Amino acid sequence: MYKNLMVGLSFLALTGCAAFEHEAIKLSREKVNVSQEDIEQARNAVLLSLKDPESAKFTNWYGTREPGEDSASAICGEVNARNSYGGYSGFTHFAVVSNTVYLYTNTPIYGVSDDNIRIVELCTPAQ
Repeated sequence: MYKNLMVGLSFLALTGCAAFEHEAIKLSREKVNVSQEDIEQARNAVLLSLKDPESAKFTNWYGTREPGEDSASAICGEVNARNSYGGYSGFTHFAVVSNTVYLYTNTPIYGVSDDNIRIVELCTPAQ
């Protein structure tokens, strides 16, 4: 009985670890300027995801696109806003694609968060 339990727990531990492996990130995007209208749309999307949107401060706005695209497909920047305790936690990176917001997580619970990976993919221009 003990042996079966140990084999089962080992199997669960190994399959649980495999779920958090990620492929290498491919960086192919170009940095581009964005219009004030695009910035305003992205700003409104980010504000909806914050606990205290009125306290939000934004900086470092820019867009990225895949080679061959006409305009920015991702809007990137940094935001600082009050957290649940009422304090500012510091500027954190974000990306907005078609009103989907990806906020950088400083302390992901299990490994690397999917949002963090998407931000790197979307907001890091190719060298």
